[in-house]
Amino acid sequence: MSKKLICCAICFIVSVFMASAAYAEEAEKSDPLPEIEAIRSLPKIDTVEDTSAVKKERKFDGIARIARISGNKIVMEDDLYRLSSNATLYSKKGKRISQSSFREGDEVGFITNPANKYEIMSLWKLRRGK
Repeated sequence: MSKKLICCAICFIVSVFMASAAYAEEAEKSDPLPEIEAIRSLPKIDTVEDTSAVKKERKFDGIARIARISGNKIVMEDDLYRLSSNATLYSKKGKRISQSSFREGDEVGFITNPANKYEIMSLWKLRRGK
């Protein structure tokens, strides 16, 4: 290689180094790092609470025992309810389950259609019947 090319390469590298050093110095002035004592005084975090296990409180329109269930009709406490065609059905732990999981005697929580209090939009199996 020629001396001229080597000299140009060295000049380029030195100028890049100087520019980055000047930028770092300017950045340090505008956003200084905290003193090490300030970092040491922060509280330690040993554990993190598992929020996935936190049960969310459910607000039901009613809680009752199933007296009879047939097709999309459910009798609870002498009232006849109809399951909506797009009703959601859940276990006590909040997992989706099928309608065949519900039996007479099961304690359930339910949410009804605001426009029709006898149409169930969501049904939760709270306790298995005896």
